[in-house]
Amino acid sequence: MQSMALPSVEFPKEGLDQGTFHYLILSEREKRFSLMKEVNFQRDKIDQLESLIDSLLKKQDKIVIFGKEFDKAPEKPQIGAYCHSLRKQKIRYYKLKQKKHRKKVMLSRKYSGRSRAAKSKIREKGRFIKQNNY
Repeated sequence: MQSMALPSVEFPKEGLDQGTFHYLILSEREKRFSLMKEVNFQRDKIDQLESLIDSLLKKQDKIVIFGKEFDKAPEKPQIGAYCHSLRKQKIRYYKLKQKKHRKKVMLSRKYSGRSRAAKSKIREKGRFIKQNNY
């Protein structure tokens, strides 16, 4: 892409009055605005083409750079240290282990004894203290 300089203004040889000078300034501003608009359009077009090329390269099995073909490394879905299948297996084992533990351990839903004991204990600044320190 060429580097674009501002267009040069050609002044008429006779003297300039205020109206013609104002007209020249406005016309140059319009030219500059249209040039900037064109530059922005070309920039957007280049960005779109680059993103299209990137998406096409990701889809291909082989990458061609300067006429040479390279095999693309197979992408392995990996989360953390484990591959996808090993991670699924470890999660399944963990869930089975949790189910077994829940079946063996019976949870007591009666907390009334605990709350009575907690209410009867001596506290200092909201913390439990021993009776002999009191």
